[in-house]
Amino acid sequence: MTDLLPKPKVLLVDDDPRILAGLRRQLHQRFLVATAGSGVEALTLVAAEDDFAVVVSDMRMPGMDGAAFLARVRVESPRSTRVLLTGQTELSAAVRAINDGQVFRFLSKPCPPEVLEKCLQEAVARHRVTLDEPRLSPGSVGDRRLMELNDRGEVVVAHQTDKGNRQFRLQYQPIVSLDDNGAVGVEAILRWIDPQPGRSTSMAAGGARGLHMPLGRWMTAAACQEVASWPATGSDPLGVHIKLFPGHLGDPDLIDDLAQTLILSGLEPHRVTLEVPQTLALGASLPFAPLDTISRWGVQLALGIDECPPMPSSTVQRLPFSAVKMGVRQAAHEPDNTEAHRTFGAGTELARQLGASIIADGVECAKCQVTARTAACRFAQGSYYGSPADPGDLLPGLVTGRR
Repeated sequence: MTDLLPKPKVLLVDDDPRILAGLRRQLHQRFLVATAGSGVEALTLVAAEDDFAVVVSDMRMPGMDGAAFLARVRVESPRSTRVLLTGQTELSAAVRAINDGQVFRFLSKPCPPEVLEKCLQEAVARHRVTLDEPRLSPGSVGDRRLMELNDRGEVVVAHQTDKGNRQFRLQYQPIVSLDDNGAVGVEAILRWIDPQPGRSTSMAAGGARGLHMPLGRWMTAAACQEVASWPATGSDPLGVHIKLFPGHLGDPDLIDDLAQTLILSGLEPHRVTLEVPQTLALGASLPFAPLDTISRWGVQLALGIDECPPMPSSTVQRLPFSAVKMGVRQAAHEPDNTEAHRTFGAGTELARQLGASIIADGVECAKCQVTARTAACRFAQGSYYGSPADPGDLLPGLVTGRR
């Protein structure tokens, strides 16, 4: 924290007074610390002051638990950044906190002092962004409800009951390791919600092509923020895979926006994979310098293979692609489709030349999975492992592999 700025106000909520006293001693030099012994007492403080930069709550408290309390804080003080500190390991608690409380971070007790302080500093930085950018703050910090575009083309958040023909919803599809079918990451998918009930499609095919830049910015920030808040589902934290679209890839602020996103979310760069579609990689306007800079931070780059055979490896060797992603469905189900098999084989060979892992996309059945494993694909994605879903529906299925 700098001396030029006032100490940010932090509210700590725990039913154990000894823990509150210890946290106050630990944090008082950097923060203005207020404490409360219950959710009810804390809500009284929030209503009276309403300027807490960060609210940190224990999960297990008598009466109102931490998830329920933070859900109330989200309503009463929406710009306060919310953190859940808990010794519980139940996934249901995390799901409730993510869905209802929109928590910024989920920390396990006992939490090392340096981890808590780093989290609070990042949470304060996020709070300041919401104050500086009130129009975009809900989407930019991970609010995952439906959103729409107003008459000026600005991205704003809308409730699920809103009517209109320009609404979007951020969902996630699991990516698994073919060694054990355990989840290693998710792909963030921005779905265009058709006003007709039950109809939706991905952003790429949903008539939103002129909006790729603002929506790409929002999706990247929201997905990184949200995945960073999820509890660990195994020995390694999940990564997030984000597909770049033409307008987003050409965004002159791509580097600055991504740097800010990584700082505010606290997501380690190596957990982020940006997919460059083959059609864009072939283009003369591909921004090699920004992508090279991003990769040097540790962000992973993946090459998405389209329906046509991939270009020679010399064309893409200028960028350090760590993965090649390609569809497997046609190769698995259409033995006489020579073009599909040629594309699949060329993609496999390209990955070998690049020293890149292969992600099999469109795995919808056991036969697709066998084809992927036979081709030495390391990872897979598709309806066989899970369809795009909201975190509350997705997280329980990520604890163990499905097949």
